[in-house]
Amino acid sequence: LCLFVFVLMMDEGGIEQIEQTQEGNDDVGDDMVVRREVLVSNWHKTQEARSVVNHIDEKTRGGGLLFQPSFPKYDVYSLKIFLEGMGGVGKSSLFSSLTFFNGDETKHPLETLGMQYKRIYWPVKLKATDIAIFDMTIWDAGAAALQEFEHIMEECTRDVAMRILVYSVKNLSSWNYVCKLMCELPATARFIVAATHCEEDEGCWKVQRDIAEKYCKTADVLLYFLDLKRDNTLRNKETMLNAVCEAAL
Repeated sequence: LCLFVFVLMMDEGGIEQIEQTQEGNDDVGDDMVVRREVLVSNWHKTQEARSVVNHIDEKTRGGGLLFQPSFPKYDVYSLKIFLEGMGGVGKSSLFSSLTFFNGDETKHPLETLGMQYKRIYWPVKLKATDIAIFDMTIWDAGAAALQEFEHIMEECTRDVAMRILVYSVKNLSSWNYVCKLMCELPATARFIVAATHCEEDEGCWKVQRDIAEKYCKTADVLLYFLDLKRDNTLRNKETMLNAVCEAAL
C-alpha cells in the first residue's frame, strides 16, 4: 500500500460562509480523535442546543434542496459532503444515520440505485465565537451507478468540500479501496475515514482496529469506528457531523 502524509488544507470545493442579514441570505465564498478543539464538546446535550435545533426545525420544515432559510442571529457555513467507498459497506445506512428525522429507518440492505442527497442544518458551538450553523448537503451514490454513468461521479464531486471515506471492518477489499483513494485524492482534498459494522465481535473483523488506526495516524487522517445499529443513530450523527464541522473549519 502506498502511504502519503496528508495535511488537511484548503479543500476542492471549499467551505463557504454565508453572511446573514435580516432580509435573507447572500452567498459568499471513546472513538473520536480531535486534531483541534474548535467545538464545545457535548454541547448538543444542553438545553441551549435543543432550543437552537427546535428553531432550525421551525425555519426549515417543509423546505427542499433549493429552500434557503434565513438565520440572522448566527454565522452559517455551506458544506457539500460526499460518502465514498465500495458497494455494500454501509454508505446508505450512514447516509440515513446522518440525515434521519423523527426515527426514520437507518438500515438499507440493498445498494443505492443512482444517487441520493439530502440537505440538513447542523448547529455547533464554537469556542472562539459562539453558535454557528452548518448548511450541509450530503451525497451518496451506488457503486454500480458510479461505474455505469460517469456523470454521477462528476455531480457528486463537483464543489465537494468534504469526503467521508467508508469501509467495512468485515471486508478487507473495502479497506484496501479506501487506502487507494487516500493515495489518489488531490493533496488539497479534505476527508475523514469511517469504519462500519463495528457492532460485530472484533474477532470476526477482517480489518483489525490497530492496523487501521496505525495507518490513519501515519497518514494524519481522522478515523471513526461506527456501530450503525438503530439505537446508535443519534450518537453516530453527533460524532460524524461534529467531526466534519471540526475538520472543515
